[in-house]
Amino acid sequence: MLFLVTLVPDTRSSIIMLTDATTNVTSFVNTFLSLKLDRGISFFEVAWDVQDSNVTHLQLSKVVDEVRWLRQMLWSVTVVVVSDNPLFLAAFSDCSSKGRLLMWSTRLLIFTRLPVSQLQILHKILSMMNAMLVHMNDSGKVLSTWDDKPLCLARWTPGNGFSITTKLPFFPAKYTRFLQEPTLAVATESFHSQQVQSNNPNSRSKDHTTDYLAQSMNFRYRYVHANDGTFGSKQQDGSFSGLVGLVAREEADFAIGPFAYTASRAEVLDYAWPTIIQYLTILGGRGRPEIDPWGFVLPLATSVWVSILVALLLVPSVMCVLPYCFPVNENVTRSWVMDIFTMVRVILQQG
Repeated sequence: MLFLVTLVPDTRSSIIMLTDATTNVTSFVNTFLSLKLDRGISFFEVAWDVQDSNVTHLQLSKVVDEVRWLRQMLWSVTVVVVSDNPLFLAAFSDCSSKGRLLMWSTRLLIFTRLPVSQLQILHKILSMMNAMLVHMNDSGKVLSTWDDKPLCLARWTPGNGFSITTKLPFFPAKYTRFLQEPTLAVATESFHSQQVQSNNPNSRSKDHTTDYLAQSMNFRYRYVHANDGTFGSKQQDGSFSGLVGLVAREEADFAIGPFAYTASRAEVLDYAWPTIIQYLTILGGRGRPEIDPWGFVLPLATSVWVSILVALLLVPSVMCVLPYCFPVNENVTRSWVMDIFTMVRVILQQG
């Protein structure tokens, strides 16, 4: 088990572990703690209620939402699920698919002792995600489809320990290129699927992005369009419209177009690496300049102006009273007008 996790080459990777309360995971936790990953290990435990599975399903759905938020904050994530409860695994498969927990760069490890006949519930996430099933028994059976041929990747014996029997990576990039040529539904705008007339009437241009992807990844495609003709936004009932809604409802395998990255869209779909970064500027016409004769009072608040006026009245009064309280024999003629002007000059910061 330790060897399987250390196959992750990125030192910035983090482990998120989910389990039910009925499975003993002490050895798993101790093993993962010994790895000393830079990004740490997160542990989530969901207590399974035998009497009411709906309550547990709701709790697991909330935990999946928290794990998805944590996954978005981390650089690289390996999700580890440990459970021998088929209902828990079925609920995790359903919640992770609906909650968009797993994306193309997320590694998934599932540890279980259940027989292979009870693991058909995991077929979807194991076939569509970068996942591995660790079946902890001595039966020697391998979980696979009827069309796949079993391949022995490694062996473990008490005497020789763990030995690799193939050069294939344990986490292959499944979507680098399809082995067979499937037909995928691509949600897009109309100008991506039709020829666009350019300014020159003798020439035509066409968007070839989907053609490049189909050629490099070995798939055929058909276009699907949204009825409202929009990219998609979140509605009041929580659903999504437009192209985003087609992908969220699995009516399309992926969407192509100039999508803006928003937090609401990231809740239901995963973004690919951006191919184009655009900067948009909103311009507006300037109105005619308006002269306000009282504009000089705008920089200061009303309380500040009141304080200044009070100071202009209070300070001259004090200066007028002080000579009578503390008489000084000086033959100096004082001009109260000049004194008041000096105070105003100080307030206005005039030299």
